[in-house]
Amino acid sequence: MRRFVCCALLGVVALVLAGSPSAASGPGQRDAALEQGILRELNRVRVAHGLAALQPSAALRSAALYQSRSLLAQGVFGHDTPGSGRFGDRLRRFYPVAGATSWVVGENLLWSTAGITPAEAVELWLESPAHRRVMLDASWRELGVAAVSASDAPGVFASADGPVVVVTVDFGARAGGSRLTAAASSRG
Repeated sequence: MRRFVCCALLGVVALVLAGSPSAASGPGQRDAALEQGILRELNRVRVAHGLAALQPSAALRSAALYQSRSLLAQGVFGHDTPGSGRFGDRLRRFYPVAGATSWVVGENLLWSTAGITPAEAVELWLESPAHRRVMLDASWRELGVAAVSASDAPGVFASADGPVVVVTVDFGARAGGSRLTAAASSRG
């Protein structure tokens, strides 16, 4: 039996500065093909809804990778976790304000038994009002996708009784600073 679980969160923070940690190493293997497929499918859906395609962000990908690995290692599923901290604080470490006057971040999570396709992942988010709202928000300019799979994992993932994949998509936009690029500044 395939199992899918999703979680969405949106946060807005203004002018807070913090350092940027490196991506957590941890259990599981990155699934680069699933990551790239989700990025393409998300942008395809956004464009089909009249929104701008999002630019890949190394900073947001690092934040997403850190979260996916942390969730697998801890056996928990959520935006705020003991090992990763509060959602906004975690994202601020990886995706700092960096001279902008404000920024906005959001996150969609998903975990599944092995074998989920990019189209299935995006469709699950589209079927959920909270995830759909985050995914189709016109304010986003950048995103980072991380899919990490493991042959088994503790905690909430143990119920899969086999291989699982955790997908984190972090969305972001910074405004009023030098980090906002011309491509990112156009409204969708």
